[in-house]
Amino acid sequence: MLDLSYCNSFNDIVQNLSLSVTHLSGTVKVLNVLFRIRKLQAVLEEVRGLPSRYVKKEEQHAIFRTSEIKNKLIVIVYSSTVTCTCLAALFAMIKEPTMGGRKFPFRAHLPDSLPMSVRILYWWFAVFILGIQIVAIDSINILLVNQIQSHLKFLTINFSDLTSSAILQKDACSKLAECLEYHQLILRIRDDIENLFKYPILFQFFVSLLVIVVTGFQAIVLPAAEGGLLIYFYCSGVFFQLFSICWFTNQVMEENKLLVQAGYDTAWFEYGDRYCKMLLIFMINAQKPLTFTIGGFSGLSLNTFSGVLSRSYSYIAVLRQVYA
Repeated sequence: MLDLSYCNSFNDIVQNLSLSVTHLSGTVKVLNVLFRIRKLQAVLEEVRGLPSRYVKKEEQHAIFRTSEIKNKLIVIVYSSTVTCTCLAALFAMIKEPTMGGRKFPFRAHLPDSLPMSVRILYWWFAVFILGIQIVAIDSINILLVNQIQSHLKFLTINFSDLTSSAILQKDACSKLAECLEYHQLILRIRDDIENLFKYPILFQFFVSLLVIVVTGFQAIVLPAAEGGLLIYFYCSGVFFQLFSICWFTNQVMEENKLLVQAGYDTAWFEYGDRYCKMLLIFMINAQKPLTFTIGGFSGLSLNTFSGVLSRSYSYIAVLRQVYA
């Protein structure tokens, strides 16, 4: 896949290296989903069933509708970014048909007997399909994380029923037990999502760091490089991919911090020892950070995203010094 014998310039090396590792990352994601498709289906079914059991208030339904809008917006923006990149690649190939069969990702060798228009459409469509597959898998991950955030909000709202001292002690314990059950379901689904996607995300972060470094170095060394616009379109997709997953996982972490306060704000002093013991156990569990990780090594958050950018800048600076 990565054959540097086709590369006659630094620009070609950057494009081949960046796109090759990205397609390798996409292949890893596709294989991961295919290998764990039954587990993914089980998680989706469990997430689908949660609203009917725990989302009962109009306020919760409003949050759920807002969450659905966010989900659609993420898919639209992400897919639009990839589509624009693919269209830029199509125009670049129309302008320079010789890149077909020579530069990755248009490296498939087609018979010369085929009309050039057919070959161009084949090269472009193959890349577009792979790009949409990556978007679909990333979107599933992001949407599931967003669902976790929404259900944490629903759980916080459910605790508001226990702020009134007019509720009988027996009913209060029953409502609290329902909240604890809801919380455990959220944690279990979070663990399932983490196990499904943590290793592809780890690989993706290494790839993204490499892509940002080499494209940033290219922008400094060869600012007017041939095909530079195409690689920058592509790099914008990498940025959006990283930012979106880091943003939503950061939102989950922040939303989880509100649970302890929501539990403490209930009228626990009115409901007896049994209620207080149950609430104390919940608050201890809720104090643990609810995060998604990069392969189990580091938490995903906006700090992670800024860390990737910071390291990328450091590596670019080192390469710039070496090049100088």
